[in-house]
Amino acid sequence: MKQDLYLKLIWRFGVDLEHGTREEIETVPTRLLGIRKIVAVRSWEYGFDLEVPGSPGEVSQLQIRRASHFEFQDGILSVFRPGYRPMTNQELNKLREVEKAFQENPDISFGETMRVLTPQYEYVWHNRRKMSDDGSQELIFDKNVRGDLALKYRVYTDRQGTRPLIEVF
Repeated sequence: MKQDLYLKLIWRFGVDLEHGTREEIETVPTRLLGIRKIVAVRSWEYGFDLEVPGSPGEVSQLQIRRASHFEFQDGILSVFRPGYRPMTNQELNKLREVEKAFQENPDISFGETMRVLTPQYEYVWHNRRKMSDDGSQELIFDKNVRGDLALKYRVYTDRQGTRPLIEVF
């Protein structure tokens, strides 16, 4: 038996839509507010098509590239951004090899740089890196890692929002 589901956005990129100020809430496009029906589920690309209130036939897409970036608990669907993870020793060693190559030859070409990394480690050069908040370790962006919370939806089984979905079977 197919069960229609409805989502109500309650948190978006740091803005609490249930307890925030009017100024904060007004930063969220009105087309994303209210209780919205899930009209399609995309299993090959993880995500949903959600109806746009007041615009029959129009949908907005909620795209998530990894299933691990979803969490459902107590009637709340949380969606996370991709995140950062500590670099492995092998990745750090490859990065240091590139730095050493630059020191030995400041005119090194991009192709020669990539040869130092080998195809297996080219992502170490291309992916964003940053230091941890405490500055103790270098982190690398990894689309497979769950990062910061991006969105929260309250899930309902009715358009009026009177029957929250608590469990998923």
